[in-house]
Amino acid sequence: MASVIRRMKDNLRIKSFNQHLGAIVVSLGGFTLGVSLGWCSSVTEGMRIRFIATLTELGLIGNILNIGACFGVIFAIWIFKFHHWISGLIKILLYVIGWSVISLGNENIGMIIAGRFVCGISGGMSCLLVPLFISEIADQKTRNRLLTLFQLLINCGIMYAFLMAHVLDGGNKIWRYEYSSSCGASCILLVLLRFIPATPLHHLAKENESQAKNSLRWYRQNENENDYEMEELQRLAILRRTAKVSISPMKSPQVLHSFLMCFGVMTIYQFSGFGTFITYALIIFETQGSGLLNASELTLVVGLAQILSCLLAYTLIDVLGRRILLTISSAFMGLFLALLGWFFDKRLEDPEYDDWYWWMPPAWISLYFISLNLGVAPISWALLADSFPQRIKLLGAGFAAISNWILSILTMIVFGSLQTDDNIRKVVWLFAIVCWFGAIFSAVLVKDNGRKSLNEIEKDFRINDREERTNNIPLG
Repeated sequence: MASVIRRMKDNLRIKSFNQHLGAIVVSLGGFTLGVSLGWCSSVTEGMRIRFIATLTELGLIGNILNIGACFGVIFAIWIFKFHHWISGLIKILLYVIGWSVISLGNENIGMIIAGRFVCGISGGMSCLLVPLFISEIADQKTRNRLLTLFQLLINCGIMYAFLMAHVLDGGNKIWRYEYSSSCGASCILLVLLRFIPATPLHHLAKENESQAKNSLRWYRQNENENDYEMEELQRLAILRRTAKVSISPMKSPQVLHSFLMCFGVMTIYQFSGFGTFITYALIIFETQGSGLLNASELTLVVGLAQILSCLLAYTLIDVLGRRILLTISSAFMGLFLALLGWFFDKRLEDPEYDDWYWWMPPAWISLYFISLNLGVAPISWALLADSFPQRIKLLGAGFAAISNWILSILTMIVFGSLQTDDNIRKVVWLFAIVCWFGAIFSAVLVKDNGRKSLNEIEKDFRINDREERTNNIPLG
């Protein structure tokens, strides 16, 4: 009882500024990933107009980033044990190398593909390492909100790429400017990482208790010893240090449920069309209609809508919880995609319909992106942080991250081969159906760990796990 009271008092004195600072700094890796995602839209449209690249080459330029990200996730699983500054240094070096190859290639298709692949490796590392890092520095009251910051920074990177494409006059000018400015920002990130302590769990896993206490004090802005939380972290660190590769934890119903949940949410995320709409934004708006705005201006509207809706998700996620927010987000995504598909059906029957209801495509696509970033997009990454027990946390999160990128490759291949008016409307209807199934899936199968401590989450997994019950490590 005394320990519970001590924990409650400690929580009252916890401040979240340093937690937010650490989460924002590491989430800047999401900004670089967003630049790489958004850059492809304007460049592929420019090359399509100038007939520099074939449709196959354009498809490969769009997909190679995702292929590189798969390799990046695998690399991140290996590098996770190192200090966050070392992993940050490697990510930034890869990003700079990738952009250097793209910029110096002077529109050489082979060099663009190679550079995009390297940038993808950097992005894939970020999408796994950032949520895991945030989960280890955040207390249970702020973890939900802090995990949405990664998607927010991705959206800021996408917006930056769209803005540069709109302001600058195409071609190498865009590539070289984005290369110099985004790589410069990455170097600033590297400097900032030096001032952000490693997580308490990282130090405890290396049996450095004094450094772990200093780190915990910094992130909690609390001069007290935080004894209760340190005890919990020590138990988790023991599990991490003694973890062995074994299939037995994966037989647990709770663990299997987590794998299914993460894969299902990633399927909703990618088969709702997010990657396709971002990669081919200019082409879609040019060919399917952008209303009173030109295609480039509409990408800015979409980019701003994504940022604002993600900020709204930051405020709502603790009020509604992950399950409800995912369900609402998926349902509305399906609604607006269905309205877009209905418009395409009507326009196919009567081409003059486009003249009467020109505002529909930009309106439905913008509202789709708002709905996406209200729940599905930020929560997809948040699930990587706390959906698996310590013994297989890295493996489980890696599986979810790789699933995301493999699914994105599949959706882009499907869309790339179906870029006719008749086929696009069918793809949009398919995306809408996936979103509606996703809403049902989220309501029934998604578990909400956002308000639980890491130790409480660990206990949930050990209830029916025979091997863990016979383990001598106490969980309090």
